[in-house]
Amino acid sequence: MKSKLLVVFVGVIATFALSAQHPLAADPPAPPVAEPPAAKAVDWKDDPVCQMVFFAVLEGLYRDGVSDDVVECIVPKTPNPEKDALRKNFIPECPICHPVYEAFALYQKRPNFKDDGKRNAFGKGELAPEIVKAFKSEDLQTRVKEGIQPLVGKYVAAHLAKMNLSAEEKQEWSKKLKERVKEGTSLHLKLRATEEGRLLGWSFYGGCGACLGTSAACRKVLTEKKTER
Repeated sequence: MKSKLLVVFVGVIATFALSAQHPLAADPPAPPVAEPPAAKAVDWKDDPVCQMVFFAVLEGLYRDGVSDDVVECIVPKTPNPEKDALRKNFIPECPICHPVYEAFALYQKRPNFKDDGKRNAFGKGELAPEIVKAFKSEDLQTRVKEGIQPLVGKYVAAHLAKMNLSAEEKQEWSKKLKERVKEGTSLHLKLRATEEGRLLGWSFYGGCGACLGTSAACRKVLTEKKTER
C-alpha cells in the first residue's frame, strides 16, 4: 500500500515538474494590439482651410500683379520633365504647399481682361526687390525661405484680416491652419529621409516656405485688433 502511494506521489510531482517546463495549461499570451494607421494628410480640395490658402494666394497674385518672370520661377509655362515644378519648390501632398502651388499655376494661365485685352492683373508687379531676387535664385533655400515664405505670409495674413474675425474666430482659424502646417511638416521630415528628397535638395533646407509663411500669418492676425465696421 505504501509503495502504491509512493508511486502516485511521485507521479503527481512529475506532472507538476512537466507543467512548469511546458505550461500547456497556461493562458495563451494576448495577441499584439495593432497600431492604428497613420493619419493621411487632408485633401486640400475638400478642406475649407486649405481652400482659403488657395484663394488668399491667388487673390494676392492678382492684386499685386506679380510679373510673369517671377511666376515662371515657380510654375514654368513650358514644363521641364526633368524638374517637377511642384517638387522643386514645395512639399508634395502638403495641405498648405499644394494649394499655394495650384494658385500660382492658375495665375500663370490667366487670360487678359476682355475690356481692353491688354491687362491680366490689377497691380503692377511691384514686389519688394529682395523677394523678386529670391524667387529668381537658383538656390532652393533662398528661393523658398526668402521668396515663397514672406509672400505667402503676406497674402494669407491679408486674407484673414479681410475676414474681420472675432478674437475667438482668429483663434479657431489659427488652430486649424497650424494643424495643416503640422501635417506638412510631417511630410517634409518623411521626404527628407528618402533618396528622392535628397536629390531635390530638401535635406539642406529647414522647412516648407508655404507652411512657415502661413504660421507667420497666424501670429500676425492673432496680434491684430478687430476692425470695427
